[in-house]
Amino acid sequence: MAKTPIIGVLETGRPPEELADYGDYPGMVADWLGRDGVTYRSYAVLKGVLPDAPEEADLWVVTGSKFGAYEDHDWIPPLEEFIRAARDAGRPMVGICFGHQIMAQALGGVVRKSPKGWGLGIHDYGPLNWPEALGPEPAKLSLQASHRQGPRPSPRPPSAPMARSGIPVSPSPCRAIPSSRNPTPRRFWTRARAACWTQPRWRTRKIP
Repeated sequence: MAKTPIIGVLETGRPPEELADYGDYPGMVADWLGRDGVTYRSYAVLKGVLPDAPEEADLWVVTGSKFGAYEDHDWIPPLEEFIRAARDAGRPMVGICFGHQIMAQALGGVVRKSPKGWGLGIHDYGPLNWPEALGPEPAKLSLQASHRQGPRPSPRPPSAPMARSGIPVSPSPCRAIPSSRNPTPRRFWTRARAACWTQPRWRTRKIP
């Protein structure tokens, strides 16, 4: 009998009170990826709760947050340590908003505010290094944006931004895409790839 895949959600933020009716971020992640045939485990990282080991889940998702990756919070350094441990253990990881910023920072990138201020509304992103796993390369990606920070990827391989916008910060090199040998259903990986701007080369090289 096939093992039920486990998705671990690292909760780094919570929606504002006026949006409480929409649920929390771990619930939103489960709604997005789907709940059939998979088990979810959530960890309130912003309250100091972290997994004991990367092997507790087959895929890790780092949620968004109102906090900045560069801010001084006592839970951020342990989260960065866990991100590096997950990389070393070969566990795939996806970052959403703050999540991909903290991944980039933990793996050698730099996160900063854009000197242009906020990016709001629909923005066009020009593809770069488009992964074959996502199908044909589009002429552009038109996405709803609400951000003012972003990472500059680490100059060390296998960092590779997948798209660029007019906001002078680049999508992160999250390096968190699983190999085809992973047993988790394909639909989860397809959606995970779309969430984190990456190249699927994490298993071919490691960053010290």
